[in-house]
Amino acid sequence: GGAGIVADIKAIEAHRCWAAAVATTLTVQTVGRVDAAHEVPPEILVAQIGAVFSDHPVAAVKVGLLGGAATVDAVANALRGRGLPVVLDPVCCATSGARFLDDAARDRLRGALLPLVDVVTPNRDEVLWLAGLPPEAEIEAAAEALLEDGARHVLVTGASAANGVYEDRLFSRQGIQAIEHREVATDRIHGTGCLHSSS
Repeated sequence: GGAGIVADIKAIEAHRCWAAAVATTLTVQTVGRVDAAHEVPPEILVAQIGAVFSDHPVAAVKVGLLGGAATVDAVANALRGRGLPVVLDPVCCATSGARFLDDAARDRLRGALLPLVDVVTPNRDEVLWLAGLPPEAEIEAAAEALLEDGARHVLVTGASAANGVYEDRLFSRQGIQAIEHREVATDRIHGTGCLHSSS
């Protein structure tokens, strides 16, 4: 509890918008660890998405933890052709180190979902892994790879840090914009990536 869909709903409703949630993966986790993750069967996922679209005038979509390739394809197929703004938080692994996406899911995410995405919000480790680059590679090369895959903007969080000041970087075809912010000193924050990408 506290990350994922819970954090998404809190952030969206803090901006006075109505959040209609669809569960993709059920997790058992605390602030410090992930004990289990269970992917929702694709047919149930598709039914949830259909119910939301039939009931609500959807203005934008935020996509978070996806799990396997079948889930990625189900989400991409449901969004294709709708012309909606899409934000993707590619939850590859938890802060605790637990991995959620495998290589097949990464390939489908890049091939099927990124062309539909307006903003993808990976952290430094995620952008390198998504691009298939080693940890010591430059994030600029990784962001460029995701732009080439079709994402319109790549917002890399935690791109650099020095003396308690963090820098996020927004990459697009128009260039790079740096966004600086100070570190929040706490060990009880959970779901920061979810909160950020849903805001």
